[in-house]
Amino acid sequence: MSGVPRVKSMNWREVGHQVDNLLRRWCPEALQRPMVVPVDEFIEWRVEEFGMEFHVDDRLPPGVEAAVDPITKEVLLTPLAFENLNQPHYRFTAAHEIGHIVLHVDQIKERFEDSFGPKLFRRSQLKAYEDPEVQANAFASALLMPTTVVKSMDSPNARMLTDAFGVSYSAASLRLAKLKMF
Repeated sequence: MSGVPRVKSMNWREVGHQVDNLLRRWCPEALQRPMVVPVDEFIEWRVEEFGMEFHVDDRLPPGVEAAVDPITKEVLLTPLAFENLNQPHYRFTAAHEIGHIVLHVDQIKERFEDSFGPKLFRRSQLKAYEDPEVQANAFASALLMPTTVVKSMDSPNARMLTDAFGVSYSAASLRLAKLKMF
């Protein structure tokens, strides 16, 4: 069975606090004003602060653009994803992987070290707040469009967020809906 491990329950506010803590240490100006958060810089230079290594890897399975390996402590991006980190889709992909690094690597690594390995679940069996993919998406959204900055904008709309934060229209629309600002 392919699946995902259940992770520690976190609501969106708790995920947002993790994002804010990371931004305070790494890119504090992103909490002050709308800007394109430099996820490429984090992936290339800051993952080492989390005990991780970054590699461009063309051996990822088809359809997989990036991955975090909690055992080898590697962040892997396909050449296409790496070469296009300035594009909204790939910026979100990289931010999603940063979410896994910050939120999940240590707890998943512990479960792999268990003699039986981690128990895997179909995503339909998990609540959203215990699904690592949902949490990583929430993290990516908050990292690229910090809550305090979005809420400080005058009547934000998806197009404004797209221009200000370098994200896709879809990601901006979902962020506004999650913040109930549509």
